Amino acid sequence: MINKKLKCKHSGHLIQVVDIVYDHKDRKQYKCINLHPDDDPDEFYNSLEELCIDYVHPVQEYRKTKGFTQQQLADSLGCSLQSIKYWETGRREPSEEWRIKLSEIGVEV
Repeated sequence: MINKKLKCKHSGHLIQVVDIVYDHKDRKQYKCINLHPDDDPDEFYNSLEELCIDYVHPVQEYRKTKGFTQQQLADSLGCSLQSIKYWETGRREPSEEWRIKLSEIGVEV
């Protein structure tokens, strides 16, 4: 379960991303709860980048805070550069194994 609050690009209101689900064509969607009383209670979005202002994936946020390049972070974790790129762009989420390794260095995904 995800529990991240973001600012909606369209309304400017806060939303909370609560889960990742897949539609009938196996496409990833983000289930969100709108936190403003004038908005619909639940919505699904295909991309957090399209939906939210200033969305930064926690892996990217950690990497930039530490001053690492994507390659340096991949080398330090022992994963591929492609994995880092996918995680940061939201194309893929880290597996449970990688979530554990990321949490050990202080990245909550």
